[in-house]
Amino acid sequence: METAKKNRTQQRRLFTKACNEFDAEETNLETSDKIIKLKIIEEKAMLMINSEDNVKEFLFSENVEDDVINKEIDESESYIDRWRLLQLKLQQLSIAGTEEVSSNCAWERYRSTNRRSHDEENQNSKTTTKTDLDSILEFLQDEVQAEKRIILASQNFGFDTKPIFKSFKEKKAANNKHKYGDTRQIASAADLLTPSKEQRQCIFCHNLHNSTVCLKIRKMPMKDRENLVEKSGCCFLCLKPCHQVRKCYSKVTCLGCGKDITFRDA
Repeated sequence: METAKKNRTQQRRLFTKACNEFDAEETNLETSDKIIKLKIIEEKAMLMINSEDNVKEFLFSENVEDDVINKEIDESESYIDRWRLLQLKLQQLSIAGTEEVSSNCAWERYRSTNRRSHDEENQNSKTTTKTDLDSILEFLQDEVQAEKRIILASQNFGFDTKPIFKSFKEKKAANNKHKYGDTRQIASAADLLTPSKEQRQCIFCHNLHNSTVCLKIRKMPMKDRENLVEKSGCCFLCLKPCHQVRKCYSKVTCLGCGKDITFRDA
């Protein structure tokens, strides 16, 4: 009996010491550290409860007064109740720790998947790198196709492709065209890829090149040259249609001497 009481006293002391240390450090501990501390207290509580049961067996087996038994049981229950509160806290922390670990695992999986997708995008971008020339050609082809689709749609629905209202720049360009002739036309994207055959046809030899660079006229008499130019209705200076030489502002270089030809020379 005395030996059992001495063992119980030591187990109560160790349990109480561990509980007091936990209460003093709880606010500064992480969730995982709290769980570890409570697991240690749990081991000490099991030893203490075992010693409490041994003392109760001796009390019930001997002729002990009821007041003494009641006092021993009340004192024993106070220690066990303290452990029950800590046990409930341990269960709550274990659930919170499990959710935190699960959340961290989900975050790590997200980071890994996101990093892998970025690596695949970078790898694909390296294999599909285009040069500047490829980008320009692709842009021009898209412009040509878009222009063809607009013209085709306008023709199918009976719409006029010319705008009804003109901007200030368009009106100014039209005035310059009327004043100086059609010598400052700007080629569109479709013209760059599909040049007009009529514009490139030479008026002297009818081959596909500009009339100003024709080599056949070197052996042609001047009278024949003038007749062909007059017959074609082109300018005598730049050899382009739709305007006269007095309204021509083009700069043409002589194929023979290499000098610029002006209106007075013509």
